[in-house]
Amino acid sequence: MSENQSKNVPEFSHIADRFATWGLNTAYLTDERFVSAWRESLYPVAPLIANKTPEVMRIDWKAHICCCAAQQALHYEGDFVECGVNYGIISKTVARYVDFARYPERTFWLYDTFRGIPPEQMSDTEAKGLGGWHNENNYTCDVFPIARHRFAPFPNARLVPGKVPESLYQVAAARVVWLHIDMNITFPEIAAAEFFWPRIPQGGIIILDDYGYRGHEEQMEAFQKFAAERGQNIFALPTGQGMIVKA
Repeated sequence: MSENQSKNVPEFSHIADRFATWGLNTAYLTDERFVSAWRESLYPVAPLIANKTPEVMRIDWKAHICCCAAQQALHYEGDFVECGVNYGIISKTVARYVDFARYPERTFWLYDTFRGIPPEQMSDTEAKGLGGWHNENNYTCDVFPIARHRFAPFPNARLVPGKVPESLYQVAAARVVWLHIDMNITFPEIAAAEFFWPRIPQGGIIILDDYGYRGHEEQMEAFQKFAAERGQNIFALPTGQGMIVKA
């Protein structure tokens, strides 16, 4: 590369999680409360994920969006829900960021099989693609004991093992103001959104983790249909997330 060419290379302010920025401030890096919560959530499980899905080590911008949405959701009465927890990297970050234990009137509901994606819920495309890949390479053991230990500091967090949507009909919040959906395949994600939609008040927030990622087009198209049928918009974020603020 010549000297003139090197002068034209931008100085990136963020390079991670499949996108890069330059000429922008990275506010999440200067949010000390977030940085502390993120490190407390990530570092204890980093050795468990570093050799499986190392990109998860750098989803901090994505986690910061979830935290900001959670802080906003506290203005409304209702519970928090995450469908697709695994080790709870994002949900524990959120719980620590908003100091969820200070809100005993709220419950943080955490739904997952804690042992991988049910193969019978995958489409053929998902089974041959990222759904099958996750089960073979990422979700290789029962992580429920680890997740339970990680959320022990939050007495108002409730872990619910089992398949979505069946587990939702066993026990669920009556009113939900923050819903994070991250189950990597279409069927349980749409089922969760349909189940909770009547329970979400105006101003409540849904965050779709995989919305913009290549390889997750079935989810994106299904949620576009879901939103259109309800007269809602999905904000497509550069992190790959989609966000619905119920109008």
